[in-house]
Amino acid sequence: MARVRTSSVLLAAYWLAIFLATHVRRPMPSLGDITYLDKVAHFVAFAGLTTLMAWTWHGRRAPPVRALIVCWAVAALYGIVDEWTQSFVPNRRADIVDYLADLAGAAFGLVIHAGWSALAPGRASNWESEADSPTR
Repeated sequence: MARVRTSSVLLAAYWLAIFLATHVRRPMPSLGDITYLDKVAHFVAFAGLTTLMAWTWHGRRAPPVRALIVCWAVAALYGIVDEWTQSFVPNRRADIVDYLADLAGAAFGLVIHAGWSALAPGRASNWESEADSPTR
């Protein structure tokens, strides 16, 4: 039986939590004077998502630039689906500014992973080519 990596379980649980948080019908809380709190939530959620994606797919080593683009593209596609499906949930709506916060958060998550990879001991050299990187 194949061993399941902790990062894979965390990624699946986190992704499910994001989906449920945006698709479960609930009364919308009053945000008071904090006008853009939902945008911050989108940014943070997608930063966490891409950080976990990169960690799951590449561990502590720095992924090639192409892999970072793939992580970002997966998050971008999920952001489109997420915003579209929210339009079918009562008290929710699709919002282009939410999607832009998703994209920015996804990019920031990759910056977090790249920085963490650069500081991690025993890592492969940063931004190595795919031909030089070990396969899993």
